[in-house]
Formats: sequence, structure tokens, C-alpha cells
Amino acid sequence: MNDDGSLIDKVSVKLEQLCDDPSLDETSQIRKKWIFYWMLTACSGVLFMTFLTVIFKVWPLFYYGIFLLLSYVVVIPLVIKSNRFDFITHLFNIEVVIATCIVMISLGGITTSHGLIVVGLNCAMASVLGDKKKRTFWLFQLYGITIIVAGAYELMTDVPQYINPTTNVIFYILNILWINATTLFLVFYYMVTKSTFEKLESERLRALDEVKTNLYTDITHEFRTPLTVILGMAREIKENPSKWMDKGIQAITNNGNKLLQLVNQILDLSKLKSGMISVELIPGDAIQYLEYLTESFQGLAESKGLTLQFFSDRESLILEYDEEKWMHIFSNIISNAIKYTSHGGSITVRVSAGKDLKVAISDTGIGIAPEDTDHIYDRYYRTDESKSRTDSGFGLGLALTKELVQLLEGSISVESCIGEGTTFTVTLPIPMVYNSEELTGSLKTVMKDHIEEGDVINVVDSLHEGDLPLLLIVEDNNDVIDYLQGLLEDKYIIIKAEDGRVGLEKATRYIPDIIISDVMMPDMDGYELVDHLRSDLNTNHIPIVLLTAKADKDSKITGLQKGANAYLYKPFDKEELFATLKQLLLLRKKLQEKHASLPLLTDKAGSYEVKFLKSIHELIDENLQNESHSITDIYKHMGMSRAQFYRKFKSITDQPIGKYLMNYRLHKAKSFLHAPEYNVTQAAMAAGFKNMSHFSTAFKNEFGYSPKEAQIDAHQKS
Repeated sequence: MNDDGSLIDKVSVKLEQLCDDPSLDETSQIRKKWIFYWMLTACSGVLFMTFLTVIFKVWPLFYYGIFLLLSYVVVIPLVIKSNRFDFITHLFNIEVVIATCIVMISLGGITTSHGLIVVGLNCAMASVLGDKKKRTFWLFQLYGITIIVAGAYELMTDVPQYINPTTNVIFYILNILWINATTLFLVFYYMVTKSTFEKLESERLRALDEVKTNLYTDITHEFRTPLTVILGMAREIKENPSKWMDKGIQAITNNGNKLLQLVNQILDLSKLKSGMISVELIPGDAIQYLEYLTESFQGLAESKGLTLQFFSDRESLILEYDEEKWMHIFSNIISNAIKYTSHGGSITVRVSAGKDLKVAISDTGIGIAPEDTDHIYDRYYRTDESKSRTDSGFGLGLALTKELVQLLEGSISVESCIGEGTTFTVTLPIPMVYNSEELTGSLKTVMKDHIEEGDVINVVDSLHEGDLPLLLIVEDNNDVIDYLQGLLEDKYIIIKAEDGRVGLEKATRYIPDIIISDVMMPDMDGYELVDHLRSDLNTNHIPIVLLTAKADKDSKITGLQKGANAYLYKPFDKEELFATLKQLLLLRKKLQEKHASLPLLTDKAGSYEVKFLKSIHELIDENLQNESHSITDIYKHMGMSRAQFYRKFKSITDQPIGKYLMNYRLHKAKSFLHAPEYNVTQAAMAAGFKNMSHFSTAFKNEFGYSPKEAQIDAHQKS
């Protein structure tokens, strides 16, 4: 008996292990096991019934049984391996209900179905295990339809001669019994596992309450400590300002920042959980950015007597990444490594790129105990070691880090040994890789406050919002640059260049909204710079202000003839500079509105902007019905990088290129509708629309009336 019990236990454990799936939550795992055991018991019943069909020679039932057994052989392994087990089961149940209906008809109908009516009902009832109300409803509807069909067929036909009433009754009884046994087993297993699940859930809720209680205690403590310092120092400063002013303000600032960090982490985690934080991918050099982040901790590491090193298996990797979230992830891990590594230790950041990007951050610190590694990503969890430290955090950093990594569709793992150190490995997908040329010209490729060493004077938080215009200052005198910075830093994002040649390179790279340039400069003067800018498709639209000490009339005329938009003499009046820049940007705005409107391009003068847009229109017209023709084909045909093309087009039209191309095709379709030889479908196809529903919706959104109404109105006017 003991051996039998042991064998049953082993089989039970083995079956449980087959269904284990770490990617599923506890509820889904239980549902998966319910479905698995239901299929096993149902398969056993089908096997027994199929054997009886051979004895009683009921061949339609025999073939039906073989069909079901083969289906189980295919479906059961799929249910075990797939996390979409509920959908697979739903398809299987549909198949069985339909097959059962066909066999019932071949047997003469419901009363002579040998009990197959309960087989279909069993599948419909089992759909409840999938936990999808709509699927269950429609499966019961399907089952009801099959009963109606089988019943109607029976009323219209006679009982087949090969039907044996005795055999029919026997199979009716046996089918009801084995379906009843299957249902009973399922209900019993459901009750057992449900009880287990409720117990686990109860324990989880009790543990959660305990965590919450500890959390409130910890947070209260974390708030009280810095508040005590802040209030105490404020009181000391008030009573004895000469003694406590400097020291007190520093202490208040430090503890205020500590409180702000705690609040920000709690808010960030809440936003992540509620789905309020989105991924903002921008193209950039991932290796350069990671190295920059690592180097930003060099001073902190050295102050603790630590060595901090960065290694990568390649010098450059230009791809799309979320700069802000990367900064949170890797800054937190590196700062923790520094915090928990003793004097003389080392921290190493290693980057490798293959199918994914892997960043391994290793330290020779205190390590993490095995019992803590499963909990370090839990909110507010702190190891015993960290609780004893005065510089420990709030137990939120790694929780936030893991949430951000998962938001980026990556993974994070840890390996640690007490007393030897810890290695965190972050694996992130590589969504899109660029070559270095494609990166050129996009302001978003660069790190905030770090476009190039010494390149950016001021980059505000609205850099990625596009709120402020991008201004390039080309000037070889640092004092003039500092003065211009003081005047303009609140109104513009500013980039500097020390001479005309560098200015040309940066204008081509960043495609600024406006340029201020000196005339007399080494290597390349202002006139040559303007000449180059106006002859380059990438930059010929940019407004240019020449700012120079050459105050003679001929110099001004030369500058304007080269293509400068304004010419100001040094020393200049700041109000005149403000007004000039403002008017040039207002003019640019009016041109954007004009160029964004369709139909357009009636300028006979043929400005740089019009020529640029005309060339785009020609390319679209040539490939109007070519579905595969994309924006990539356009900018490559024009000899521009993706970033240069997008920024130039936005500066000319103030519209995304995708929206503009859609509107252009809609206006083309509208013009086709004015011609009598086109109907609505032909006009849509000729303009490159293949989906008529999408075309009609987009057309009405753009013009306020449907394509059909446009066609009728055009024909009435003609």
C-alpha cells in the first residue's frame, strides 16, 4: 500500500510539474492545471468508449473516438507548453462540438446519438475553465445550435437501419456516466485547489498587511529624521544666524533633497503601476551614453577610494533608447554598488551587444544574502545590512529599476556572494540600429547638457518638448558668446561654434531654427558660411543674422546678397536683436502655415522651401500607387539622413511628415473626384489608398464631408 501511495504521489507530482509555468500568475497556473486534468480524464473516457465501439461495432462512433484521441494527442502538449492554453482549449472545444454534431446527424439525430449530446455539453461547460465570459457564452450558443440542427434532422429523416436500440441505450448510459465522472473529478479538484489558493491568498494578504504596517513605520521614520534636522537647523539659524547660517542651510538643503527623492520615487512607482509613464525612444550612441553615465560617478567613487571602470565590446552602437529611463536604471545600480563597496574595492561596468544589449555592473562589495535576493526588487524591502547603514535608501530604488526595465521590455538579474560582491545584469532589446550618418542632424541624439563637450551653453528641460527654438551662435570671441548667452538663454536652446567651419558642421548636424554669426572669423568667415548654408539642401531654409563690427554699407550689401536675412552692427542694441530674431521666427511661422496648406506651391519666385516641397511632391506623384514607397525612400532619394530630413521638414511646415503626406494624398484624391472618369473607389486607389474605410474616414476628417458628397458637388458645379 505504501508503494502504491508512493507511486501515486510521484505521478501526481510529475503531473503538477508538467503544468508549472513561472511566466503565469498563481490564478492562471491553477486554471491551467484544471484544464490539463479535465483533458486527461476526458481523454481516458474517450479511450474506453472507443474500445467499446469496436466490440459493439458502432463504426461512426469508432471514427469519432479516433478523431478525438488524435486531437487530445495534439492539444494536451500545447496546453502544457503554451501560456495561451485558454485560447487553445477554446478552439479545441469548438472543434469537438462541431464534430459531435456531425456524428449525431450520421447516427440519425439526438435520440439515437448514443449519448453524444452530453459530450458536446461537457465541452461547453468546460469552457468556464478558460475564464473568458464571452467565449463561454458563444460556445453555449454554438452547442445550442448543434442541438437544434441534430433535432431538426431527426424530425425529417427515419432512424438508420444499422442503429441497435440496445446499443444506443448502453452507450447513452456509459457516456453519461463517464462525463459525470469527469465532471465530478473536476469539481473535486477545483474545490481542493480553490481551498489551497484561498489559503495562499489569505497568507499573501496577511503578509501584505504586515509589509504595509512596516512601511508606514519606516516612512514615518524616514520623514521624521530629515524633518527633525530641517526644523532644528531652522530654529538654530533664527536664534544664532552668524553661527549656523552656512552649516544650517547646507543641512536643510541635503535633508530636503532626501525627502524629495523619497517622494519622487513613490510617485514614479505609482505612475509606472498605473501606466502613466510611456517609453520615449530617441536615436543616439548607447555606448557613449553609458560611458558618460559611468564617468559621472567617477568623482564619488574616488572620494571613497574605489576604482570605477567601463568596458565595452564595441566603441559605438547607435540605436533608439529612452535616455531618461536608462539614466534612472543604471545610475541607481552604480550608486548602490559604490554605496555598498568598501574602501579599496572596485566597480566594473561591462557592455556587450548582440541580439540584445547586456550591461553587467559588478562590485567587490558586501554582497547580498541568498535569502534576500528574491526580495530585493520588492518595494520598501531592505536587507539587514542596509537597515544598519545611515546612508541606506528607502527600499524603492531597485523596485523602480525593475519596473523601468520591464517597461522597456527587458530583464534584470542578480548574482551575489556574501563578502565577495554582486553583479547586476540588465538585458534590453535593441529596437532599431542606425549607422552614424543617420544620427547626424538630430538634436535628440545627444545627451541633455552633453551634445558635445563644450558644445551646448544651455539645454533646458523643454529640449524634447520642442517649446524653444534652437539657436546656433557662430562667434570666435568668448566674451561675445557669454553676452549673447545672458541675453538669449531664457528664449532659446543655444549651441555654439568657434568659427565658420565648425559652425557649418554643426548647422548641418543639428539643423537649428535660426543662426547668429560673426563675419570676420578664422578658417571660414561669415560670408563663406552663409554661402555654404544657402547651397546645401539641408540648411538653405534656416534664417541667418550676421552680427559684425564691419559697419560699412558694402559689407552689409554683400552679406544680404549672400543670403543673410538680417545684418546688425556691433555694438548692437539688444532690443534690436530681440526684435530681429522675433520677426524672423514669426515670418518662419507664417511660411510654415503657408507651406502646410494644401494645395500649395504657387510661388513663382521658387524659394528654397518651395523647391524642397516640390521635389517631395514629384517623388510622391511618381510613386502615388506604390504601397511600398515610404518616407525612407524619400529622404534617401534626396541625399539626406533621416534625422536631417525630419527636422528640416518640420521647420518648413511645422507638421510631421506622415501627416503631411496623408493630406497630400487626400487632396490628390479630391482632385481625381472632380474628374468624371473617376468614381470614389478609383480616386482612392489612384491616390494610393487601398483601405476604403480608412480613406472615407480620413477624407471626412480633412474636408468635413464624405468622398461621395465631394464627387456629387463637383459634378453639379461642372
